Amino acid sequence: KPAVFAMESTDGASVFYVENATTNRPGPLWQLPIKPPGGIPVKLVDNVLANSFDVIESGIYYLEEFPGDTRLQFYNFASRRSTTVASRLGSITPNISPVIAVTRDGRTIFFSRVDSATEDLMLVEKFRWTTQRVYSQMPEGRP
Repeated sequence: KPAVFAMESTDGASVFYVENATTNRPGPLWQLPIKPPGGIPVKLVDNVLANSFDVIESGIYYLEEFPGDTRLQFYNFASRRSTTVASRLGSITPNISPVIAVTRDGRTIFFSRVDSATEDLMLVEKFRWTTQRVYSQMPEGRP
């Protein structure tokens, strides 16, 4: 199945990926067993944002998008169920790099989001380019 981002399980037995997700549209999260080779993909959950999940030993933290709400969810491998960790997270825009990272013990979660963004077209005329040494570890008088 086509995917742009994949993560290996902590034990190396599976690969997880979000199918066909783009920055505009979430997709389903799949698990592909790779040990033994030839495993059949299993769909775990829907509506996962691209590049917005992280795998720990006990499960997967992921960002799920609903109309008007983005939620941080946890999919537990043992129960095969998801629970909401946090909701109303605002606008999250996945890109090439991962948007979420979780420590191995699952106690600390990092994610990025856009709080505000502006774009300005700037014109600078008659400027002078200068360079200046800001910091140096070399003693004075040495190159």
